[in-house]
Amino acid sequence: MKDFGKLLGSILLCSNIIAHPVCTNFWGGTACGSGKVDSVESQGVVNITGTEVTGKVKVQGSFNVKKAILNTIEVHGSTAISDSRVLGKSSFLGSLEASSTIFNNDINIHSNEVEFNSCQVNSMSITSDKKNSIVKLSGNTQAKRITFNQPGGEVWLYDNAKVIEKVVSGKVINK
Repeated sequence: MKDFGKLLGSILLCSNIIAHPVCTNFWGGTACGSGKVDSVESQGVVNITGTEVTGKVKVQGSFNVKKAILNTIEVHGSTAISDSRVLGKSSFLGSLEASSTIFNNDINIHSNEVEFNSCQVNSMSITSDKKNSIVKLSGNTQAKRITFNQPGGEVWLYDNAKVIEKVVSGKVINK
């Protein structure tokens, strides 16, 4: 009877692990929790919290990230990312709000306005539908290089934020 109890406990433990994968798809999106996955590809609302994604993340919709380690990102939609690290190249088509996040590689952004608060950014390239696209840097954000793909872009610096190297085809405005 004692062995049966151990066996039953082991089965329940294993079935609990199998029943709760790192990422769960649901109608309208995906949610990922603590753990490691190869890739994430989804449409709708995608929430990633405490996840490490070693490959590509591809989202069409709303992308919300907290305390994650991501490799490459491709988003068509809105993105909010905080307390995370992005190791590979990233592409965002839509709004981007980042806080306390490190971007180790290049970022391509197609948006009229983006915000970085207390982030570290290697380099970013901005394309916009408007003549005057805006990049807002606040907190202790450090951006190595910002390139606007059309003239007239503006980098608004708040607090202790700074651009390390230069801004191409745009100007810096201290707020």
